[in-house]
Amino acid sequence: MKIQNLSPEAALKSLHSRSNGLHAEEVERRLAEYGLNSIERRKRENLVQILLKELSNTLAIVLWLTSITVFAAAMIYIQEDLYPLGFAIIGVIIINAVFSFWQSLKAERALEALQNILPAKCLVLRSGIWASVSARNLVPGDILSLREGDTAAADVRLLESHALRVDTSHITGESLPSFRHSESDKSEDLLQAHNLVLAGVRIVSGRGHGVIFATGSRTEFGKIAIETLASQKKPSPLQREIAIVSKRIALFSILLGIAFTLLGITSGLPTNQALLLGVAMIVANIPEGLMPTITLSLAFAAQRMSKKNALVRHLPAVEALGATTVICTDKTGTLTKNQLSVKKIDWLAQTIDASQLRQKEDLSTGEKCFVRAIRMAHSLIQTPSTGSSLGDPIEVALVTFARECSMASPGVTLVSEIPFDDTRRRQSVVVAEPDGRLVLISKGAPEVIVSRSHSMINESTDSVCMTDSDRNEVLMRAENYAREGHKVLAYAQRHLSPDEARRFKRKHENEKNEFSIESEDLEVELDFLGLVALDDPIRPEVPDAIQDCRNAGIRVIMITGDHPETARSVSKELGIFSSDNSEIILGHELEHWNMTQLQLALEHKEIAFARVRANQKQRIVEALKNKNHVVAVTGDGVNDAPALRSADVGVAMGMCGTDVARESSDIILLDDNFATIVTAIREGRGIYANIRNFMTYIFSSNVAEALPYVLFMLLPIPLPLTIMQILAIDLGTDLVPAIGLGADPADVRLMQMPPRGHGRHLIDRPFLLKAYLWFGMWLALCSLGGYFFILCDAGWSWGDPVNAGSDLAKKATTATFITVILMQTANVFLCRQQPVFANNKIILAGIALEIVVVLAVLYFSPVKSLLQTEELSWTLFPLIGFFMCAMIMAEHLRRLILRRLTTFNHASPAS
Repeated sequence: MKIQNLSPEAALKSLHSRSNGLHAEEVERRLAEYGLNSIERRKRENLVQILLKELSNTLAIVLWLTSITVFAAAMIYIQEDLYPLGFAIIGVIIINAVFSFWQSLKAERALEALQNILPAKCLVLRSGIWASVSARNLVPGDILSLREGDTAAADVRLLESHALRVDTSHITGESLPSFRHSESDKSEDLLQAHNLVLAGVRIVSGRGHGVIFATGSRTEFGKIAIETLASQKKPSPLQREIAIVSKRIALFSILLGIAFTLLGITSGLPTNQALLLGVAMIVANIPEGLMPTITLSLAFAAQRMSKKNALVRHLPAVEALGATTVICTDKTGTLTKNQLSVKKIDWLAQTIDASQLRQKEDLSTGEKCFVRAIRMAHSLIQTPSTGSSLGDPIEVALVTFARECSMASPGVTLVSEIPFDDTRRRQSVVVAEPDGRLVLISKGAPEVIVSRSHSMINESTDSVCMTDSDRNEVLMRAENYAREGHKVLAYAQRHLSPDEARRFKRKHENEKNEFSIESEDLEVELDFLGLVALDDPIRPEVPDAIQDCRNAGIRVIMITGDHPETARSVSKELGIFSSDNSEIILGHELEHWNMTQLQLALEHKEIAFARVRANQKQRIVEALKNKNHVVAVTGDGVNDAPALRSADVGVAMGMCGTDVARESSDIILLDDNFATIVTAIREGRGIYANIRNFMTYIFSSNVAEALPYVLFMLLPIPLPLTIMQILAIDLGTDLVPAIGLGADPADVRLMQMPPRGHGRHLIDRPFLLKAYLWFGMWLALCSLGGYFFILCDAGWSWGDPVNAGSDLAKKATTATFITVILMQTANVFLCRQQPVFANNKIILAGIALEIVVVLAVLYFSPVKSLLQTEELSWTLFPLIGFFMCAMIMAEHLRRLILRRLTTFNHASPAS
C-alpha cells in the first residue's frame, strides 16, 4: 500500500521509525545511504568556456582563417603593411565575441532558485528531543514539525494535525489553501492525498508533525527540479535564424574567396595579391557588425519593454515573443486580479448585490443574522492592528465583507473546527457565545449544506421547515451563480443543546487533536441561512488584449489548476471562447492520452485546460511545438518551471511568482498582467522588422564593397577599395546607424498582421532582391561613379596604367570610400520602419559620425595614413548629392508602383 493509504502507526512502521524519532547513529547511516536533502547541482560552464565558445562560432572561424592567411602572406612576402590588417580582423572577432559573451552571461539560475525555496533550518524530533537541524541533513524516517509560516523541507506523512491548512499552489496549481489531517487517505495520487505535506508547500495556519518519507530529488518537489533541469532551453527562432544565416554567409564567403584567389593566380596576379584579393572578398561579404547590432537592438527593445512592466532576462526572447503563435496562460492573477470579493448574497430566495449591503446603514434582523454567521464562520482569521485580514483568499474576502457591513467582531471564542476536505465538501466551526452557548456554523458546497438542513431562517430569525421545493430552488439558484463564474458557498447554523454542548466539551477535552472527525455528527438538522457568491474579477484591460491577440492571429489557451466550470466561464467573459463550440479538457483525461491524441485535440479552435499539473502543462507545450507553433507560456509556481523552460518564451509573474518561476523564465511581468504580454509581443514584432531593416542596410554596403573587386578582376583598373576601408565601413560608419534602425519603436500596424511563426526566414527572396539587387546595386554603381569621376577628372583614359601607391590611386579609392559612406546616410532613412523624418537620436548621431569620418579621411593625417586616403576637391560632393537624390526618388517610385500593383497591401511598412 502507498504511504497515504496507511494509518499513522503503519506509516511510521513502514519507514522503520519511532514516535520519538531516529537516534543519531541511524541518522548518520541513512544520510550516507540516501544522501543530503538537496538537489544535485548541474555542472555549468565557466566564463572562460563561454568566451571560448563565442570566439569559435561559424563566422569567427572564417575570420580567424582569414587573419591567419593575412599574417602568413605578411611573413612569406615580407609585407609589413599587412600586419595592421591581420590585427584589425582579429579585433573584429573580439568585438563580436564580447557582445555575444555579454548576452551569454544571462545564464539560467533555476537550480539555485529551486534550492533557495526550501528552508535552511527545521525542527526535528530525534531520540525524543526536538532540535533545530539543517534541512540538508534530513533523512527518511525523521519526525518533522510543521507550524504556521513554515515551508516543508521534505515530503511528510502527517502523524498529528491541528487545524492544519497548506498552500499547495506552487506544487499542484490549486489556487486556494486546503486542510490536512493525519487519518489514512484512499487517494492513489500523492498530490491529491490530504494526509501528506510535500516539500515546498507552505503552512497557512495550524500545526502538526509527521514522518519524512522522501528527501532530495526523490520528493515531488525534487522531481519537478529534475524535470526543469532536464528540459534544456532550445535556441529561440532568432538564434536559429542567425545560425542559418551565419553558416550560409560563411560558406558563400569562403567559396567566393577561394574562387577569386584562384582567378587572380590564373589571370597572372602575384600570389600575394591573389591571396589578398580572396581575403578582400571574404571580408567584404561577412557583415562584421551584424552580431553587435542585433545584441544592442535587442537590448534597446528590452529597455523599452521594462518601462512597460516586462523585464527581459534572455535577450533573444524579445524577438521570439514577436514570432509567437500561441499563448498558454494561467488564470488567477494573470487574467484575473486574484482579489476574491463577495459579489452577491442570496438570502430568502432573493439576490442581493453585496455592494448594497456594504452601503446599507442599518441591516435588517435577518440580514444581521446572516452576516454575523459569516463573520463567526471565519473566526480563525487574524486581524492585525492595521485592520487587514490574513488567511486564505476566500476567508479574507468574507471577513472583509462582514466588516464592511459594519459587522464588528462577534465576540465569540473558537472552540473547535471540523476541517474541509474533498470528501466532506464542507467545513464547520464551533464557537462559544458570550453567554456560554455553543453554536455550530457550517459552510460548504450548496448541495451538501442543503442536504443537511431541515429548516430555514426567515426575516425574524425564526426557523421554518425547509421543503423539497425550497431545497430545489436553492440548488437551482446556486447552479446559476456557478455558471456565471462565481464560487458559491452555502451557510447554515445550529445552536447546540446544553446536553450536546456538555458532551462535545467533554469529548473535545479528551481528544489529542483540536478537532475530531467524529464531531461531524453535529452537522445535522441545520438551519439554512443562505448563499454567498464570490468573484475573482477579471482585469479590465484583458478582454481588449485578447481581442488584440485575435486580430494579430495569436491563439490564447487557458491552462489552470482551477475548476473546469470556472475556466469555461472566465474564458467566455474574456473572449477566449467566442462560441458554444468550445472544449474544456481535464488533467486526468490528459493523463491517459499519448502525444498524437493531444496534438489532435489541440486542433480544436477554442480549447482550455483545467485541473492541470506541472508535467501535463509541459506536455501541452511540447505538443504545440510539435505542431510548429511558437509558444509563450505564463506561470508563477514551482510546478510551472518545466513548462516555462520548455516554451519558446517563458513568462513569469513578478508580483506573485516564485523565484523558481522567475529564474526559469525569459521575461518577467512586473504587474502580473496579461495585457503586458500583448504589449511585449508588439515590441517583439517590431524588433524583427527592425532586424530586417538594419540587415538590409548592412548587406547593401556589402555589394558596394564586393563589386569593386569583381571589376578589378575583369577590367584594367586600379583597386577601387582597400580591405581596411571595408572594415572601417562595416565596424565604423555603418554600425551606429544600423543600431539606430534597431532602436526604432514598433509600428502599431504590426499587430494587425498574422504572426511570422516558423514559416518566414530572415533572409528570403524579397530580402535578397531588396538588399543586394536594389539598394546594394545603387550603392555600388554610385560609389564606382565617384571612383571614375576622380580618375577621369585627373585625365585618366581607359587602359592607362595607374600605380597602386600613387596619389591618384589613393584619391580614387578615397572617392569610392566616401561615396559609400554618404550614400548610406540616405539609405538609412529608406530602410526605416518609421516615417523618414521620425525622430531617432541614434540615427542622427550615426550620420554625424559618418560626416566626422569623412572629414577625418580627408584632413586628419593619422586616419589618412591608416586607411591610405588623400584629400579630394569639393567638385565630387555635388555629384554624390545627385546620386543620393536619385536613389531616394527611385525608392519612392518603387514603393508607389508596388502599392499600385498590389490590390491588398499586407506587406510591412518597411516594404
